[in-house]
Amino acid sequence: MPTVPYEWCGLTFQWLDPRIPEVQEFITACVTTQMEVLGSDHYYYIGIGGEGHFGSGSTEELNELTEALLFKTIDAVKKADPKAIILTGQPFPYAATYQAQKEAIKKSDAIVVTCFLAIPQRLPDFKLNDYYWGLRWINGMVVQCSKHTNPWGDMKVAVDNAKVLCKDPKAHNWWGFTVGGESSHREHIKQELLTEIAWNPMTVDLDDFMRRWTIGRYGPKAAERLQHVTKAAMDTLYSCYNMDMTNRPLYRDWAGGYLPGLTPTSVKRTLGYLPKLRFILKTMLKEHDLLKTNPLYRFDVVDYGRVYLGALFNDRLARARKAFRTGDKNAFERYAAQVEEVMHFIAKLTSSHDQFRMKVHDDRAARFPAILPGHANNESNWITFTATQSPTAWRAILDYTAEDYAELVEHYFWPRVERYLNKMREMLEQGKDISGNMDRDFVISDWASPKGSLPWSPYDIPCEPELSIEDLELAHSIITSGSKSGQYNFYEGPLMPLIEELLVRFPIPGDLNEILTEEDPTQKAYQVQSVSGEPGEVNQGFHTPEVVELVDVPEELGYVVEIEDFGSVYNVARGEVIRYKVHVSDWLNLTRLPDRKSERGDHSVVVYEFEYDGRNWVLRYDPGSDQTFAALRIDEFHDWA
Repeated sequence: MPTVPYEWCGLTFQWLDPRIPEVQEFITACVTTQMEVLGSDHYYYIGIGGEGHFGSGSTEELNELTEALLFKTIDAVKKADPKAIILTGQPFPYAATYQAQKEAIKKSDAIVVTCFLAIPQRLPDFKLNDYYWGLRWINGMVVQCSKHTNPWGDMKVAVDNAKVLCKDPKAHNWWGFTVGGESSHREHIKQELLTEIAWNPMTVDLDDFMRRWTIGRYGPKAAERLQHVTKAAMDTLYSCYNMDMTNRPLYRDWAGGYLPGLTPTSVKRTLGYLPKLRFILKTMLKEHDLLKTNPLYRFDVVDYGRVYLGALFNDRLARARKAFRTGDKNAFERYAAQVEEVMHFIAKLTSSHDQFRMKVHDDRAARFPAILPGHANNESNWITFTATQSPTAWRAILDYTAEDYAELVEHYFWPRVERYLNKMREMLEQGKDISGNMDRDFVISDWASPKGSLPWSPYDIPCEPELSIEDLELAHSIITSGSKSGQYNFYEGPLMPLIEELLVRFPIPGDLNEILTEEDPTQKAYQVQSVSGEPGEVNQGFHTPEVVELVDVPEELGYVVEIEDFGSVYNVARGEVIRYKVHVSDWLNLTRLPDRKSERGDHSVVVYEFEYDGRNWVLRYDPGSDQTFAALRIDEFHDWA
């Protein structure tokens, strides 16, 4: 039977063409059988092309195929179930068939499903598509993608965005709420918050939720003391939604992340969380005797502990890279040993909980039929958590489903880190340095266009061509050598001495404040890119390069402008000074206008114009001077003078 090639992330899949009568009969037979065996709630999700693209055909042919994917499949489903209610996904703006997807959905009576409401700065899909043209639609929130299995997210944005949508008069066809993701065995607190939002966003109070969640998690006796732990997690790990590193160690992005421009910023951000993460561990340790039989307590301690150690891994790796670049052999060896020490301890720590033992997952999977005929489920698991797709099509999204399973840390990630360190050691012995060329474009964030080359940074993904050579080959050889499941001496002892050992052996770096304030080349490029350009040039998004003290942004821009609060500092002359950074969505195109003279000095103010929600807006960024403070203001165009 002829198929249609569909390409996504460097992979090609063969799709059945619903225009072929035999395919329609097959779909009808599948629905009929399902109804006979399992019954039916009459809801059917039918995809319409998604974010990939079809491998061949003219624009007209691809548009015809896109429409057929929806309507011919609907016909085949309804032949078996006349009561069928059809759901479909939102059209993807970056798909080649975006316009065809939009037109097909418009002509249908399908319910449109989307789930990106919790992301700050992202232009909502319903705004891009005129609230789905009068159709019913479902919106909600992604708990996590497969790569994002460390605690992370912006809980406040999730609550605020849901409440804003509830008040939106144009959202009268918003029909339901979805909570989901590519993996769901982590992020317990986020899962519960988003589920609570789904019932009634307007009644959710974040402080009240944290109080109730802590009581339910640890019991009323310990909850009073552990409320401080939940608050500390909210103030750090759950205070920033970013799609790059998401509080995880660099070894899980060893071949390179998909957002290299932001990675150093994210690594530094997580390093800044170290004091509160240590506070979390020490506070939870005090409750050990009371909660040692509570499995949720044990998981949370291990989960927070691996994030703490992962941040220290990033710090120690950065120190080794700095020592290498300065040619300091002694310092390099000292930090290289520290990298190895913390990585092995991460494996030991995670091995203390079933959730982070690959063998446990394999043993559970063995109770079920093979998910891929001809291959045992433990083999499929090994491929999933390394290559993601298959041992042959592995390059495109290698490590996308990476985990901190003890066996993976020890036998898959550590050999790659070790090879990288050895390569630096060899070059040091030869008196050589790297070029600093990362062989990658610099991107400011998810949807912005690349601008220039990615600068080298000790906090960036380890993808220097001279040092990462043969890494992919090493990864592939480990993958094809077979699963390492169970090949680790799992820690079976009590939790308390393990965490005590962690706290003694792995303190917070004494120079953390200096590390956080040092100028980073990538951050400098980020700053320049945000304010660069000549009148008439177009930038995707805008990000204040430094903190500002005065921010004036209309509420109507809440979806696409994020105001990040960095707290206040005390100034003897001026008292409490509040600091912010402002991020305008990279989904928006901002056109540079001529600079204006500042009202508070002789320096210039950067000015941009952009369109959002059918209205024109003007952004003014005043960088300040040695005599005045920095500020950002956005007004409607007709109010601007």
